[in-house]
Amino acid sequence: MVFYPYRAGAQSLTWDDFVDKLTDQESENYTFLNDFYDDLCYIHENPIRINSATAEELKQLPFLNAQQIEEIEAYVYSYGPIRSVGELNLIPYLDYDTRLLLALFITFDEKEKNKSNKLSFNAIKKYGKQNIVLRTDVPFQAQDEKYLGSPLYHSLRYQYKYNQRIEWGLTAEKDKGEPMLKSFDKWFDNYNYYLIIRNLGVLKTLALGKYKLRFGQGLVVNGQFTPGKIALLSQLNSNGGNAITKHSSTSENGYFQGIATEWGWKKWQLYTFCSYRYQDATINKESLITNLKTDGYHRTLSEIEKKNNISNLLIGGHLSYSIKDFHMGLTTLYSVFNKPFITYPDISHYKHFYPQGKHFSNSSVDYSYVSYRWTLKGELAMDEKKSLSMLHSVQYRPSAKMQLNLVYRYYDKQYNALYGNSFGESSDVKNENGIYVGMVYKPLSRLKTLAYVDLYEFPWYRYLVSAKHTKGMDALGQVEYTTSHKVEWLVKYRMKVKQQNYKNPLNEKQVAIANRIRQTARIQAKYHFGNVQLSSQINYTQFNIADLSAERGYAFSQQGDFTWNKPAVQVSVMGTYFHTESYESNIYAYEKGLLYSFSFPSYYGHGFRFSTLFRYDISTNWMIQLKYGHTMYFDASQQKKNNLQVQLRIKI
Repeated sequence: MVFYPYRAGAQSLTWDDFVDKLTDQESENYTFLNDFYDDLCYIHENPIRINSATAEELKQLPFLNAQQIEEIEAYVYSYGPIRSVGELNLIPYLDYDTRLLLALFITFDEKEKNKSNKLSFNAIKKYGKQNIVLRTDVPFQAQDEKYLGSPLYHSLRYQYKYNQRIEWGLTAEKDKGEPMLKSFDKWFDNYNYYLIIRNLGVLKTLALGKYKLRFGQGLVVNGQFTPGKIALLSQLNSNGGNAITKHSSTSENGYFQGIATEWGWKKWQLYTFCSYRYQDATINKESLITNLKTDGYHRTLSEIEKKNNISNLLIGGHLSYSIKDFHMGLTTLYSVFNKPFITYPDISHYKHFYPQGKHFSNSSVDYSYVSYRWTLKGELAMDEKKSLSMLHSVQYRPSAKMQLNLVYRYYDKQYNALYGNSFGESSDVKNENGIYVGMVYKPLSRLKTLAYVDLYEFPWYRYLVSAKHTKGMDALGQVEYTTSHKVEWLVKYRMKVKQQNYKNPLNEKQVAIANRIRQTARIQAKYHFGNVQLSSQINYTQFNIADLSAERGYAFSQQGDFTWNKPAVQVSVMGTYFHTESYESNIYAYEKGLLYSFSFPSYYGHGFRFSTLFRYDISTNWMIQLKYGHTMYFDASQQKKNNLQVQLRIKI
């Protein structure tokens, strides 16, 4: 069953709207974005029963802070069950955007409410819920001859959940081209498994197997989602969320393996963790690690040789104290690899300050203060070389119509955090200083505007940038308007300026630093007619560097979603015509995908993309999805691409 929010007010939010809003088209953190999408997709398909939800369940939603969770629980306790999304208006501190987001992940149906919360065999057997998802992708074009395995993609997911007390699961995956049932690997290429047990007295959480961690602002450790510059203005930036979560996605990176615990005594919480895992890496003849391999592919002999060829031991802890709206925490960790990282003695090499040696450690202090109008958050971190990094943010709501955001970051060029992931322009928490200012303003109930400007500097050399103190700017403006006839309009403009190396076309030996300017614009309209939703979109891109002539690209997209409730059938059809002058002027566009399948393809060249998604809910417990995609190019130098995806979900 698919849950759509009640249309309260001038606007509503569907699951696809939500996914499109949280995507940052220029983001480098797609691994974490995929995991974030994966986790929330599961909750969307298995929504939280709001009237019996525990604080731990509500913490899974990243847009809820501790104060909002407390208000929801207090309202249900005082006034009884919440009957509709409209009733959420009566809960203090739940603003309009938060209510729209919350509607995607909750249900008011209590027919199957579990009245037992005991850890007994009979209760676990009676009330436990199981979820099985099988998926296969079949491509219809020739595969690279270097790949040793079948061109088919396979994945299997099994998840068991008993209330919020026990969760366990297994995820197995084989990417296309990876060997299966051969001497290299038996069955699937990758397995992710976990067991989570909660609320054992003072032991609040016990995690075994593969898990993810998040503390503070992610300057020391964060294997979970960090909001991008657009998502930061969409409420996905609160202090909610669990510090220890399961690793149930198909991702082969960003997780720990071993044991993690959470202990709680009144206002104090203590987290401990120990992880030992093998990782992929590129190793030179001197047995030095030149870089970590994070794409997870093992399709060729070269890629297979790099599989699990190094090991990493990590131990650490986090101590926090919370009182009312204030929180403070201390984090520390120590990590050692069985092989050292290579040293780059050349002072001008952009990797000169990258991790070196085998032993690493990080420590930090973080804080947060949350009230209705103010949200203050920050973290100050230090590594074993005493290099510092910090991030501080302020969010202020002068009225219900306006929200202001300010984020300051200073990531020292020598600071290294192998497990860090935080707000910024690049994927590493190092070699970056910047200040971000954002605003959301709703002058009318049907009109919403948002904008931000991010100014940043890279103190040291970077890849393809042979100069220090290069600068950049990222600015966006967006307007959303809903007409009285439920037609939703969106107009967006974004401009990014970043300095990089530039070779003179007349003399390639001359290398200078030039501004790389990328501008994108989008106009989108959505129409709602009962069970039919149509979406029209125009995208435009312009790319400039130095004094060269501009390269342009544009795309026209049309999507139609059709729903029949009896039987529960959904059909989505999308077509995109694109024409870009180069790869630099490519176009990004969200495309509806299967469950747990995040699809945000990039189009370049001259061609047409067609896709159709069919979903049939055979019963409450059985669902099947089929997706067919075909990309044809009018340029003969590019090969057409088409494939079929099949997915089956079973609930027990």
